[in-house]
Amino acid sequence: KDLERRACDTLRDAYCQAWGRHDALRRVLAEVGSHLPIFSPPVDLTALRTSGLLDASTGDDRQTLLRIALAVYREYQRALWHAGAHDGNPDVRVDARDEGDAPSAKGFGRRRDLQASGDCDCQTIHGMQNLSTVEEWHIHGFGQVCIFMFDTKGAWLSRGGASSTLLSSLQASALASVLRDPVYKILILCSDIPFVLDQHPDYPRSAASTDHAPMTWSAFPGELASLLDSLFQWKHKRYPEREVLLFSSGPGFGTTGDVSDHQLGLSIPTAIVGPTLGRICRPLRWTLQNTIASGRFSYMYRAPVDRWNFCMVDIDLGTPQRAPVVEVHMVDVPPPTGTAWPDETPTWR
Repeated sequence: KDLERRACDTLRDAYCQAWGRHDALRRVLAEVGSHLPIFSPPVDLTALRTSGLLDASTGDDRQTLLRIALAVYREYQRALWHAGAHDGNPDVRVDARDEGDAPSAKGFGRRRDLQASGDCDCQTIHGMQNLSTVEEWHIHGFGQVCIFMFDTKGAWLSRGGASSTLLSSLQASALASVLRDPVYKILILCSDIPFVLDQHPDYPRSAASTDHAPMTWSAFPGELASLLDSLFQWKHKRYPEREVLLFSSGPGFGTTGDVSDHQLGLSIPTAIVGPTLGRICRPLRWTLQNTIASGRFSYMYRAPVDRWNFCMVDIDLGTPQRAPVVEVHMVDVPPPTGTAWPDETPTWR
């Protein structure tokens, strides 16, 4: 136990060093509302899977390392969710729903498999920690706006890379509950990998391996088609009063675009962002325009930016006479002159 405590302290120090050594960044984290990080394994799990830690004799050590790393990550993440006001209380503490719109016994607040924090960001729900999964998805409701932070790694990690889906049944059920909620007018779905981005047919394909996590949702075409169908059906049910945004990090470049449903005649915006600090890559491996699900859906991206980038999202909930509007603005800056990486690879390749 003493070794575990010391390991936790070491990981906490690493977070403090990474995020707290810059005065400007520290002020932003402390003063600018809540921050919603998306789950990304805090250790190189692919390397662990191919190392000696997989041996039966060291299995307990591996599990302990993963448990400690995830526990400290979750501590830090929740500290970012609960942004503080000057009086020490969370900055947003009111559930914006009327009593008539509150979730039923089948909804979020009363399900045993979900944990809710009613004093943060109007309503915050996150996946329960248990011994059977390492997933860490979370949902944040801001009145009529819902932000769903997907975890695309938990099922893959929990099932040893043999998962047939990106989302666990629990996470998929939580999304279905969000789509049934009559309060929300805007859904922002966030992922650590792009929702719609196919590999270019001319790019050399490596042999399939369960040792490597999927790089896009396109690796699970059936699940992707089902997700898009449910989102477009949700939008269509109360069109034009509803809007969806697909928001994700990318494989080294940033761009914006649209996903279209040719059956319902609707489209939803999508954005791939990043890196904000890292190597920039040309999209040679990826197809920026393609069809999905036998042509029912299609996507098209604009020309990627060749600089560090991030996005700003402006939301106008509209009025009874006007539909809501979601605008995505790409912001980019050039890497400083002389920026280099350990392997000396150029920043744009």
